[in-house]
Amino acid sequence: MSHRTFTKRIVSASVCNALIAGLVMLGVPGCGPGPSPVSPSPVADHHEHDHDHDHDHDHHHHEEVENFAEGVATLRGHFETIRDALSEDDIDTAHGPIHQVGHLLESLSQLVDHVGLDADDKATAQAAIESMLAGYGELDKAIHGAQPLDYESVREQLDKGMADLEAVVQRTKSDH
Repeated sequence: MSHRTFTKRIVSASVCNALIAGLVMLGVPGCGPGPSPVSPSPVADHHEHDHDHDHDHDHHHHEEVENFAEGVATLRGHFETIRDALSEDDIDTAHGPIHQVGHLLESLSQLVDHVGLDADDKATAQAAIESMLAGYGELDKAIHGAQPLDYESVREQLDKGMADLEAVVQRTKSDH
């Protein structure tokens, strides 16, 4: 092979590698560095907002949540799916629900102010939501990043968050 052909191949390979690296760098952040701040817009505007989030996963249908208790029940289903899948090291089964949970928790956070909770329950619900967003954010970062996936490191905070949200729902049901 001539020097000129060899140089062309190296340059071509370098350009190709640079393009691939650039594309990979755009895709590596996954769903972002962690939970995104909760938007102040009402839940009813959820699908009218700009979909320019800091993530690159497919825009799957996100469940609409208009009722706090039903949203917490839906969260319970995703919580169990994720917990069970990750206890079996089944990342593929957990991946989609982890994204759904992030959007569901953001919707629940917006609903907290509109369901007539007393100050203590409102604070409990928001703290549980924030804790769960952080825990699921860590799992998502592990799935999309180079760190090992360790469900056990977030299990307690997710279990507590789920229990706290369900307790708030139970108190609202007993108040009515």
